[in-house]
Amino acid sequence: MTQAHEAADAIRRMAKFYQNMQFAADTLEKIGSLEQATQEAKAATLDAQTERDKALSELTEAKEATAAAREEAADIVRQAKFEAEISATAIKQEAEQAAATAKAAAEREASSILNAAQAKVDRLAAQSRDVEAATAAAQNELGAIKARAELAREAADAEEKRLADMRAAISKLMEA
Repeated sequence: MTQAHEAADAIRRMAKFYQNMQFAADTLEKIGSLEQATQEAKAATLDAQTERDKALSELTEAKEATAAAREEAADIVRQAKFEAEISATAIKQEAEQAAATAKAAAEREASSILNAAQAKVDRLAAQSRDVEAATAAAQNELGAIKARAELAREAADAEEKRLADMRAAISKLMEA
């Protein structure tokens, strides 16, 4: 082999070596890009995990807030029911008391009206008795007056007869 061949072989070997170096450089560049992508992916994964943890924490807080709100709502409903029952009881008691007061007032008024009516009936009964007594007395007096009138008429009739007898006697004397 000649020097030119040897040089050509050496150049070819160097060219091949250069190609391999270029391939190695391209590969190293790709590895560097992959490492950078990996680091970016890891950073993105860490960011995503942080965001996920934050979201989970917010979800937990939201669940706790929801549970607390539900419990508070249940407490409010229980309190409202309790207050409604108390109000209903108070209203019922007030209504019963008002009804009892109204009933007592009505009974007092009815008793007053009945007492007044009874007093009026008693006065009318007394007046009726007085009228009956006066009527009986008047009838008795009328009977006595009628009896005296009868006696007076009988006495007048007797006097008339006596007068007629005296006239007849006077007439006989005058004729004689």
